[in-house]
Amino acid sequence: MIKIATFNVNSLNIRMHILREWLATENPDVVLLQELKTTDDNFPYLETAACGYNAAVYGQKAYNGVAVLAKKSISAVRRGMDDEQARFIAVDTDGMTCVSVYVPNGNPKESKLEYKLKFMDWLYDQTKTLLKERKPFLIGGDFNVIVTDDDVYNPKSMKDDALTDPQVRAKFRALTNLGMTNALKMFPNENNRYSFWHYMGGAFERDHGMLIDHILLSPQLADRLKDARIDKTPRGKERPSDHTPLIIEIE
Repeated sequence: MIKIATFNVNSLNIRMHILREWLATENPDVVLLQELKTTDDNFPYLETAACGYNAAVYGQKAYNGVAVLAKKSISAVRRGMDDEQARFIAVDTDGMTCVSVYVPNGNPKESKLEYKLKFMDWLYDQTKTLLKERKPFLIGGDFNVIVTDDDVYNPKSMKDDALTDPQVRAKFRALTNLGMTNALKMFPNENNRYSFWHYMGGAFERDHGMLIDHILLSPQLADRLKDARIDKTPRGKERPSDHTPLIIEIE
C-alpha cells in the first residue's frame, strides 16, 4: 500500500512540531502541504529530511506556499500558475505525479474572486494535460470550495461566500467531470464530513466545520483506491492549524 496525505499547515514554522509528530505516527509515503507561509530558503529541509522525506518546495514569504514531501526520490518539479502567488507544485515520485494545490480563497469577492476563477481555469487546463499523458496522478490540497451544502455545518452562513459561489462550484465540478475521482467522497461517514474548523466559538469541539480539502485521483489511481479518511488528531493539538490532514491508501 502507498499512503498519501494532504495537510494545510497554516504556517509551517509554527506547526512544525505538529507535523513532525504526525509524520512519525502516520508514516505516509507522500505528503502534500499547503499554506507554508515561508520562502524556499527558510523551509525546514533538515527537519523534514530527519523525518525521512525529500522535499520539493514553492514558497512565499508570509503567504501561500506549497510543497511535496516524499520518501522516494522526487523529479520533474513544476511550479505555477505565476510568480505572483505560490499555489501549485507538481512532482514525479513513486511511479506517479503528485500535485499540491492551494486554491485562492476568493474573499472578498469584489476584489479577489476573479483571480480565484482564473486559477481554477488554469488548474483545469493542467488537469486536461495530465490526463492526456495517461499516467497515474493526483491533485490534493486546499481547494477552498464547499462542493455542496452538505459539506458545511451551516450552509446559510456561507451563502454569499466565495467558497460556495456558483461559479466556483461549477469550475470544481468541471474539474471532476474530466474524469477525476474525489477520493474522500468514495468513503462517506460521519468522520469524513469536515476538514476545516474556525478557531473561534469552539467550532472544532462542536464540530461546526466544513470540507474544503480534497484529493482528486486520475482513473489509473482511482482504480487502486482502498481507503480515504480524515485524521482529526492534529486539529486537537496545542496551537493547531485550522485544517486537518486527509489520508488515502492506494495499492
